[in-house]
Amino acid sequence: MGFVDEVKSVAQIARDAGNLPLYGRLLDLQREAIEMQEQLAELRAENRRLSEDLARRSELSREGDKYYLTQDDGQREGPICYKCYVGSGNVSMLTAAHGRVGTGYGIVHTCKHCKAQY
Repeated sequence: MGFVDEVKSVAQIARDAGNLPLYGRLLDLQREAIEMQEQLAELRAENRRLSEDLARRSELSREGDKYYLTQDDGQREGPICYKCYVGSGNVSMLTAAHGRVGTGYGIVHTCKHCKAQY
């Protein structure tokens, strides 16, 4: 039996005994315990998300001004859009095309998702 269930059981005993002040305090304690359980669940979910994000970032490597993901088998995937990857966790491949680079022409890598150019 969990803590909240124990408090509920004791609160029922207090109510049956006619101790209404104790019953009211136990109900408050039960509400607080439920809130704490919900907060704990939220914190665990956030911790899991942050741990996954940290693991993904460790897979990211930079070569020049391009970013690549390193797969478990050592293969590189990319180049990927760093803006999309860091901002929302999306792996968006860049497409290469000839275009204007600074004051000249060269290969421009463009993200199809956010339109960022590298």
